[in-house]
Amino acid sequence: MFMNIIYLCPSGNYASLVAANIHLNKLKNNATIKEVEQLPYYLDINSTKGQFYFIGLDNKKRSVYTLAIETHPSIITKTAEDLMKISQKNDKEIKLVDVSPFTPKYIKLRKSPFFKKILTKHISKMLLEIDRLVQNNT
Repeated sequence: MFMNIIYLCPSGNYASLVAANIHLNKLKNNATIKEVEQLPYYLDINSTKGQFYFIGLDNKKRSVYTLAIETHPSIITKTAEDLMKISQKNDKEIKLVDVSPFTPKYIKLRKSPFFKKILTKHISKMLLEIDRLVQNNT
């Protein structure tokens, strides 16, 4: 069983944050735009690339995180796998789930209130698909 689940996306506070909150049952797959906007860290422009954000513990006591990966999910995944080998840890201790495909290219424009609304409408339309991905990876 995985002890840590890490959701990856370019910003760490968009698709990965939504996926992590769906995983923790803090957000439903039919959530309103307002519910999405109220998530802690949602579209936070001060997020740090490469920093893990602890979102909570799931019902199986696994830690759930998000990670901002910019545009490099394959590099991050490979690095994590190699770190597990080097430290002689069981590769089942960490599960990486890439939700980057749910993040549009214009995510970098999230500082603008106009684009923030567009991004929120976009992610709201993807909730069912993200939920399916979460269910298939937990």
